[in-house]
Amino acid sequence: MPSCDDTLASSENMAGLYMTIQDNENFDSRAFRNAMGSFATGVTVVTMAKSDGSLKAMTANAFSSVSLEPPMLLVCIDKAASMHEWLDHVTAFGVNILSGEQQHVSNVFASSGTHPEPLSGIPHTIGPLGVPVINDVMLWASCKIIHKYPAGDHTILVGQVQGLENNQAINSPLLFHSGKYHQLGEEM
Repeated sequence: MPSCDDTLASSENMAGLYMTIQDNENFDSRAFRNAMGSFATGVTVVTMAKSDGSLKAMTANAFSSVSLEPPMLLVCIDKAASMHEWLDHVTAFGVNILSGEQQHVSNVFASSGTHPEPLSGIPHTIGPLGVPVINDVMLWASCKIIHKYPAGDHTILVGQVQGLENNQAINSPLLFHSGKYHQLGEEM
């Protein structure tokens, strides 16, 4: 019987190319990023507010629920992202799950650097814990930061949900897969 490593090393993928195993010393981060892009995700915008009233937002798809009791979720912030320097100055963050009609919002906050205040003109309100809530999202959550974990070139931010609204009128999320935006297709 072949081992798992033998199967991985010789399995043919859907494009007819062979998968290979890479050792950690020669690991290609672009290849890893592309491989992880084969997992379809929703698209979120993470928001923060400093005590002086300045606001920050960034597009992220590294997001997950963590716990039901108490309700917690996490986001991963790249240490090179301009938002990362805010982590020492805020106690809360917001997560806004974008609808299929909000690709333009994702694009605004996916670009590097500083965005004109407030939030590049994207319509929003200030929600619980003072974090920005983007208008017309599928769901928003405001979270109190309870843990920050260093993880390679990112920081994992864990928050306990303090406020949440699920927009039942919107049922088509914005999706991201293999470097491109998508929307839901037919139910299976």
